[in-house]
Amino acid sequence: MKNILATLFGGTRHSESKDRGEDRKYWRSASDRISPLLQILTAIANPPNRHKSRLPTDINGDFDEWFDGGAFRIVTGYTTYVFANGSRAVVHTLPYLLITVTMPGGETVKIVEGGK
Repeated sequence: MKNILATLFGGTRHSESKDRGEDRKYWRSASDRISPLLQILTAIANPPNRHKSRLPTDINGDFDEWFDGGAFRIVTGYTTYVFANGSRAVVHTLPYLLITVTMPGGETVKIVEGGK
């Protein structure tokens, strides 16, 4: 059985690869996929140039606030983020932290607070 990272990122884990070249290919592929996710999580944690009024270059829509590269809407218990690159994220904070990120290509990544 492939490990979960190999399944998410389309590679093979070391114990399944026939040679080290395949292993390096997997990690390069994983790194290429993780980088955009980290950019999204960073923007969620600290939205760059956050502002309450839409600027001409901002995303259109019914949002509470905008930031460079996206916008968000706050509802009790969760916040929805929309990014200029087509990614979306929903951050639930009640009763525990759950983050669902949908990338522009439709891939979905969920982050769940431990023990839930």
